[in-house]
Amino acid sequence: MAFIGPRRPLTEDETQVWLASQLALQEIRLTRFGVELREIGELIGVCGYQFIDGEWDFGYFFRQAFWGHGYATEACICLLEKANNLLGGDDFVVFIAEDNLASQIVMKHCGYQPTRLATKDGERGAYFSAA
Repeated sequence: MAFIGPRRPLTEDETQVWLASQLALQEIRLTRFGVELREIGELIGVCGYQFIDGEWDFGYFFRQAFWGHGYATEACICLLEKANNLLGGDDFVVFIAEDNLASQIVMKHCGYQPTRLATKDGERGAYFSAA
């Protein structure tokens, strides 16, 4: 949670509110997806995109036990392709905070490169787009 939401773990009440809002959005347009590891039949993360404050936002988060196994990269490749189709063939652009080195690596594995430095919501970083 260091780079998403309030930048800290959510309380149980906050989690319930967030889940309810996500379920309500899903009724409008399916854009956030649970990622299940078939071998164990468990939800290991969430990946997807959402229209927030007038622009598309892409993001993902996985349970820490599943970091470093390529699951985020695999999910992102699949959903970035779906996102690009949603935009009519235009490349989806992803903002990543400068301290979020793991997500920078994931995006590079997806064929995305930093294209411009920026500050978003008071956080310095870069926008990544397909190379």
